[in-house]
Amino acid sequence: MVRTVYARLRARFGHAGWWPGRTAFEVCAGAILVQNTAWPNAEKALSSLRRSGRLSYRGLRDLSPAQIAPLIRSAGTFNVKARRLAAFVWFLGAEYRGRVSAMATESVEALRRKLLTVNGIGPETADCIVLYAARLP
Repeated sequence: MVRTVYARLRARFGHAGWWPGRTAFEVCAGAILVQNTAWPNAEKALSSLRRSGRLSYRGLRDLSPAQIAPLIRSAGTFNVKARRLAAFVWFLGAEYRGRVSAMATESVEALRRKLLTVNGIGPETADCIVLYAARLP
């Protein structure tokens, strides 16, 4: 029932685009960076990553958490979030060859279950990634 309503609404109105982000990867990074902070602080961290050319899987995959941390300082608890972002980047490479779009080939349940195994990704962050980055219902 709910999926039918969702499908009808999405067919009629399109994707709502509620979560800000220029790319699907940016949506994932934003979902991690906004944890326990206000969106403007996460947005500053995203801007810093963008300016440095690191706001992508390729841009972050070879960086250690210690190298990521100064770039996301404005997000608060930047050392913790750097480890979480690095864990997500590793996961994305290991499971989906670095492509967020490949996550959409999973069932919602399977993708959510996999995301919940990543250090620092809890239910709310996983749901945001599933819905807004992978664009699954």
